[in-house]
Amino acid sequence: QHKGDGTNTSCFENVYTDQPIGNFTMYSGQTAYTNFESSNMYGLTSITAAGIMGANAVVAMPELDWVNTWFAVRDGMPELRAFHTAFTAADNEDGTHSESCDDCGLVGVAMAHTDTDEDYICDVCGAELPRPDTSVIYWDGSTYTEPEYSAEDDVYIIDEASDLAYLACKTQSNTYETYGKTYKVADGIKSIVLQPESLSAIKDKTSAAEVKAFFEANADAAKWWNVIGYKGAYPFQGTFDGNGATIYGIYANWASYADWHSDLYAGLFGLVDKGAVIRNVAVKNSYFTTKGGFMGAIVANTAMQDSNWNATANMGAGDVVVENCVAANNYMNAPTTEYNNAKKYGVLVGASGYDYLKMNNCMAYGNDAKTDIVT
Repeated sequence: QHKGDGTNTSCFENVYTDQPIGNFTMYSGQTAYTNFESSNMYGLTSITAAGIMGANAVVAMPELDWVNTWFAVRDGMPELRAFHTAFTAADNEDGTHSESCDDCGLVGVAMAHTDTDEDYICDVCGAELPRPDTSVIYWDGSTYTEPEYSAEDDVYIIDEASDLAYLACKTQSNTYETYGKTYKVADGIKSIVLQPESLSAIKDKTSAAEVKAFFEANADAAKWWNVIGYKGAYPFQGTFDGNGATIYGIYANWASYADWHSDLYAGLFGLVDKGAVIRNVAVKNSYFTTKGGFMGAIVANTAMQDSNWNATANMGAGDVVVENCVAANNYMNAPTTEYNNAKKYGVLVGASGYDYLKMNNCMAYGNDAKTDIVT
């Protein structure tokens, strides 16, 4: 149908032809319109005969439903599936499958597997499809999600990098969020990269020198890590079980930061209270600097028995326990001068007040730890 003024209102949807469609005469009432422009024929497409043949058809006509309506013939023109009774699909074991008609034996072109219901099973041939690698998780630098609580195990499960960042966010928000709670990295997660996936190469660095060079070259893109446990009144007060995971790519270049209190700690954990337990985790390929001098890859500092440094409520009790932890290939730098007349840095743990730190089965290797920052 066409309007009386010659404006095209024809309805074409996914119509293809190997014939030219640029010159034709159209009548509306008693008026003839000649050499009507094909660009006005929306949905009608002219392609070459070769473009309709074999595998070219799928490329040239992607809008067609090749799974349910059309059958791409290996050496011929496409056919409607309605003209055939049944098809058998076979996995080609290269990410594709091929179909053939059970009656006439017509063979189809190789087609990519499809998985519309996301069950990792091909909709057409039933082949089991590769599953994404969920053993490595990344953090975008801005998302914080509360870990889910497992009542059965009485633990909060960390299955996203943003769950770990949530702990840092909450302990910076002046809350007792972590008091008496246990947090555990989910089974199957082996690597937590505290950078976007675009900076995933940090995981593959093999020395502290490579780590330093990587972060200095990517300083603008790198995401900063705010420690878990911040300021004296709100330390981390729970149990953290890394479940054998390695944390990569912490970027805490606080020596370049203007606010001296914000840069007081550099580490995975900043300040932990009495009774806190950190276990079964490695911190590798990370970048730490601090002005205040409290620095340790696992824990920067432990809270002292002092109202200015301990939790002002829900005060913890017992030893701070750090066990089965590793610090490796980290670049670490602290000031040349001492803070409060004492050195407050270490590779695994930076500082510990009094005598309640217990470390067991820990290791540090390949770290470049120095004190040549001038403040």
